[in-house]
Amino acid sequence: MNKALDTNYATPVSGVSECFVQGRFNRRNGACSLGPAFTFEPPQLGNHHIKLERDDTGAVIPWQWVETFAVNRPYYRFKYTRTLADCREAGNYSEPIASHESGKDELIRDVRDGAGMYVLCVMGQDQKTSVPGQWDARNARVYWRWMMEGPNQTVPLYNITQADPLSFDIRAFPVNPDLDAYQYRYKAGPPGSTHCQDAAQYNPVHGSTGQFHVSVEHGPMKVCLKSADLAGNPSPIAEFVVPPAVSNR
Repeated sequence: MNKALDTNYATPVSGVSECFVQGRFNRRNGACSLGPAFTFEPPQLGNHHIKLERDDTGAVIPWQWVETFAVNRPYYRFKYTRTLADCREAGNYSEPIASHESGKDELIRDVRDGAGMYVLCVMGQDQKTSVPGQWDARNARVYWRWMMEGPNQTVPLYNITQADPLSFDIRAFPVNPDLDAYQYRYKAGPPGSTHCQDAAQYNPVHGSTGQFHVSVEHGPMKVCLKSADLAGNPSPIAEFVVPPAVSNR
């Protein structure tokens, strides 16, 4: 499609007529299904995958979730849930809470219900109304944490390529969230004296490439490869020998 310069184009839409007043977009109408517009400061970077731990009796050790945020509205409501879809439903939100428009607000909760996804939904409000509007939760800010419990059952994935007659390149592949690219470790040595369960002498794999080099100049080498999930639960250890055994079939 060729578009001429200095020309306006329009696309027909349905279901949002309440968002326009005399042909101009105005989402302040409470009947506008797009919901109110409010902004939050970008969330702080950090690990959203948390290692779930248990005590000697098997009970979950509560993990304290501290979420700091700032919203450009005088009030906010929040709710904790386990699914993203619940955030857009206006029910079960808290009563309006006065926000620190020029500062930070903070919510704290002990997570104690086991592994899985936990979601915090926060929506801004202009007024301290007793009941949120039908569409007030449409644009709620979503914060989340994923509690991950071991043991991690995902075996490292790798590919072996012969670089030259006396060496091999091995590439390890990430699988989020079970195999973190930056937690891959390996060691290589003579098959008879290399013990993969011994934590000593493991080397980091370069996270951006996932590749490392093994020389077989002095004979076959046993390779041990391991990683962990994004919460730190260790993976099983992959063990193999290079050069690979050649099948007689």
